[in-house]
Amino acid sequence: MNASNVPSQPTEGKPVPGVVGQKATTQRRPGQLVVVNLADVEEEHIDWLWEHRFPRGMLSLLAGFGDVGKSTVLYDMASRISTGAPWPNGEGMAPKGSVILFNREDPAKQIIKPRVMAAGGKVRKIHVVDGYMGADGKPRPFNMKDDLEELDALIKKIGDVRMVVFDPLSSYFDSKTNVWQEAQVRAVLEPLAQRAEKWGVAVIGNTHLGKGPKGNANLNILNSVGISNLARMIQMIVKDESDKELRIFGPTKKNITTPMPSLQFRFESVRVGKKQIEAPKIVWDGENGADVEDEVMRSQDAKKGKNTARARAGEFIKGVLSGGPKLSAEVFEAAEKAGHSEKTLRRAMEDVQVLDYKEKGKMDGQWWLTLPAQTVTERRAPLN
Repeated sequence: MNASNVPSQPTEGKPVPGVVGQKATTQRRPGQLVVVNLADVEEEHIDWLWEHRFPRGMLSLLAGFGDVGKSTVLYDMASRISTGAPWPNGEGMAPKGSVILFNREDPAKQIIKPRVMAAGGKVRKIHVVDGYMGADGKPRPFNMKDDLEELDALIKKIGDVRMVVFDPLSSYFDSKTNVWQEAQVRAVLEPLAQRAEKWGVAVIGNTHLGKGPKGNANLNILNSVGISNLARMIQMIVKDESDKELRIFGPTKKNITTPMPSLQFRFESVRVGKKQIEAPKIVWDGENGADVEDEVMRSQDAKKGKNTARARAGEFIKGVLSGGPKLSAEVFEAAEKAGHSEKTLRRAMEDVQVLDYKEKGKMDGQWWLTLPAQTVTERRAPLN
């Protein structure tokens, strides 16, 4: 907290700066700790978006390997919120209202809208953020570190927002944030979590799992301890190893509430709209007795035949660079700490088609690494 914002006069009975809704019991001066006596705290129930699965006013995650339907589940949730429909398995009603979707991967007209329509959603209640227009009139990606005030304004304008989704979460870190460094992750996500409390909305990040050897599924989230620590709830999706068409959805971080059972679902193809566009629809099919974290780890073990050191390094580099270019030296340092040799990492970069470059006018500067879909100012031959 900025000491210049702390009053030097007694604040007995007045709100404490930075502690919403609480009262001060001591005088405040610059540099003093803000302390709240529990006798002055009014206890409150957790406000749930989806009871015991996704809280409002907090940051949560939906995680899993690729191709398990994470985004489609989020579109299903958005659709239920847009109409106030029941949650699956008789788990209460979705709070009716609007949803804001940040999505860097799915085009709205071919993917997002058809899937919302397939789920029976009210499309007018769902708002997709397509980027950010800078003060210079040039579009650029939204990033959570610098642009939260614009999100404040959008939530205020819409008025009845119940859920904000970042899909994928890592795409909304700025290029200078290293997801494997917890302090840097906290610097970005803590203000977002505070905003979630202020807005009273559920903020959900869609995120991938790495394929490292960690024995805890939550620690495989982008190989970043910081991201899993900041989230108050984590739900994961995994394929059923005995039925590849079946998905298992359930909690892996559940310390703020009663653990809920895992659910299962399949996909059904339907046609929607005047153009009869084909889109997948989620069909929920009751409870699944499996522990989803055990299933995630079992799924990882089942892939070990394919999950070579080179493949793991490829997943690592994709996770690191998914939020934007990074300095080459920092990436190699982080890879070494994660147990990837330089030789293996360079081979994996060939597989992923990583490019390295220097900014124009800075040919004597440092090298940067980027994924091929990202914009670069100057390129040289792929790494070898």
